[in-house]
Amino acid sequence: MRIYTPKDANLVPREAEKVFSGKIFDIYHWRQKMFDDSYVTFEMAKRHDTVNILAIHNDRIIAIREKQPGRDFAVSLPGGRHDNENETELEAAKRELLEETGLSFRKWKLVYCFEPTKSTNKIEWLFYLFIAWDFDKGTEQNLDAGEKIELEYLSYDDFLRISSSPNGGILKEFHDVVEKAGNINGLLELPNLMNVSPN
Repeated sequence: MRIYTPKDANLVPREAEKVFSGKIFDIYHWRQKMFDDSYVTFEMAKRHDTVNILAIHNDRIIAIREKQPGRDFAVSLPGGRHDNENETELEAAKRELLEETGLSFRKWKLVYCFEPTKSTNKIEWLFYLFIAWDFDKGTEQNLDAGEKIELEYLSYDDFLRISSSPNGGILKEFHDVVEKAGNINGLLELPNLMNVSPN
């Protein structure tokens, strides 16, 4: 269950009908009235939102080196799909962090939300960035069969260096947010979007 939606998000219209359910994408159709009063069928895809977690422990950012079948290792943040309709974004983020790292934290806040496909206006898909801090406890990772994950503890400067490099992957999406914070303490002071109404 999505709690936070930016007010300018590209969303599938409520009147749209799902015409295809896929592993990653669902496809929706709806009739759209044109300027000449004719109607055309419009189409839009929808996929589960993605949660990413920037966990801070001992003044380090916890990143992961992840390998999936058919891909090389890549540096990323813990996270994954928000694919359980009974979970909020925050609950999904806590679950993903625990599964991928075995770590749990007491304090959380949502600091950034964006649409990676906004320019196409054809896919409903939100990316959330949570910050987690105040370490609670650690346990074993609980990885999917298609995941190999190693933890990396990055300094603030290391994160900025990697996220601005050509091989920065998904970290590039969060570079500006982290850089504007100025340091680890600045990250902890970012406003919590969950306490702000986007409407």
